[in-house]
Amino acid sequence: MPSPALRETVRAAFAHYDADGSGAIDARELRALVSDLGGFLTDQDLAAALVVLDKDGDGCIDEAEFAAWWLAQNDDLDGDGDTGELERAMARLKGHGQARFHVDVHSAAWQGRLDVLRRLLGDADAEADVVNERDASEYGGHNTPLHYAAYQGHVSVCTALRGASVNATNSAGCTPLFLAAQQSRIDVVELLLKHGADMRIPSKEHKFTAVDVATTDAVLGAFRSLTGGAPLPPTAPTLSDAGDRRLRVEWRAPNERVDQVAPISGYKIKLCARQPGPPTRVVLAPANPTEWVVDDLAPETEYVASVAAVNLHGASAFSAASTPMKTRRARPPPPTDLAARVIDGTQVEVTWAVPEGIEAASLVVIQQSLDGAGEVWKTVATVEAARERSFVVPARVSAPRQCFRVAVAGPTTGRGEFSAVASVRVRSLESKDAAAKATRRQQGGEKARRPSRADGKAASRIPTRDEMKSEEEDGGGLQADIKADERDDPSLEEKEPPPDDEDEFTYYHSDDDDKDEQEHKRQ
Repeated sequence: MPSPALRETVRAAFAHYDADGSGAIDARELRALVSDLGGFLTDQDLAAALVVLDKDGDGCIDEAEFAAWWLAQNDDLDGDGDTGELERAMARLKGHGQARFHVDVHSAAWQGRLDVLRRLLGDADAEADVVNERDASEYGGHNTPLHYAAYQGHVSVCTALRGASVNATNSAGCTPLFLAAQQSRIDVVELLLKHGADMRIPSKEHKFTAVDVATTDAVLGAFRSLTGGAPLPPTAPTLSDAGDRRLRVEWRAPNERVDQVAPISGYKIKLCARQPGPPTRVVLAPANPTEWVVDDLAPETEYVASVAAVNLHGASAFSAASTPMKTRRARPPPPTDLAARVIDGTQVEVTWAVPEGIEAASLVVIQQSLDGAGEVWKTVATVEAARERSFVVPARVSAPRQCFRVAVAGPTTGRGEFSAVASVRVRSLESKDAAAKATRRQQGGEKARRPSRADGKAASRIPTRDEMKSEEEDGGGLQADIKADERDDPSLEEKEPPPDDEDEFTYYHSDDDDKDEQEHKRQ
């Protein structure tokens, strides 16, 4: 016998493909069904399918005939004892359609289909099993129908789910009340609270309760309206992990009171200095986890801590005080006046100024970053703070931009904050030599540059003897600079000098140059 869910699936599919609402599917609508479900039938096959499905011969498929097709367990539509190609194609369409239009108690609750839900519950042999059925589909999360209806805010559906477990939890540990509070479904929240929903049940991962995820004052007001008491005090906390300005406080949650209906929503932590001067610190901490780090304390100061629990109905008394613990000495301040400079292209000197009042035997930690952005740091040296004010590290040509920072580390205080970053640019010897040569060439070229061809007739004029003599007296002009380059560069010893750049140093020869040269010789 077909299940109630399958009958509702057939009902939903028929309503979808009866596009004109006539109560029957004609040939045009049957073609749309085939196409929509990914099938293809020729006109001849479509006509044959309509004949097979139309049992009363009125030319269309009514809801009863459609249900007979989709609910049939046998694919032999014409009853001849053989399943032909057309019947196999129609069976595939039916399978796709049943998956696409699948209706069950979970989808009905999600969509708020009260009529469908009532038919499903009315046809159920065991109504309690249906209303508490878990959604085991891939993304169902083991939700019950009440989870879906509460999340969507369908009050009428929630009311119709009589016998549903009001405090059932899904795979994440969330109750229907949790989801309704999270989505600000105030009507559903009030309904669930009337039926005994527990707002104290925490989720699995983050231990949040319905109170923690409530997003509106209306929902919080509904929770607060329940009669209940404030929580009991926690156990005495413990202090640990002392820093110069921080302490870690840990405690255990108190047992619940008999009249406590609201969960603990947070804690108040009070730290008192045992000597006069530093003020008492009171900070608020969430309900989970039951530990908190309190910052901005005074260094070298002894503190005791106590904790109070808080819920919607008030706060408990503070717990017994912890065992005292003293914060550490203040960490040293960062060095100042940090600077870095390149020496001879092979080394980088880092200098700094040490702050006053640091511990004896303190060290200066020097870190270097080669990534150009100061994001990845590596300690390259540790020197005595009392003796050293500078340090030299090898220059890394592979990292053109290098960053440095320094910090002071004391024997009891530990390392303090790092200084501001200083950076330098390191250029390789090859690039420096090339830059120097380019500069000398440019300077020499400005002194001995010949007119270009763009100057017309003047471009072909040979210098006079007096001009050539003046150039020799000036030290040889460009050629002298090139020879100086050769002397400075060992790689050019006993080699021919490189040709001059044609664009800068070559003048062009024309026919008129021959005439000028002959005239010059006669002179």
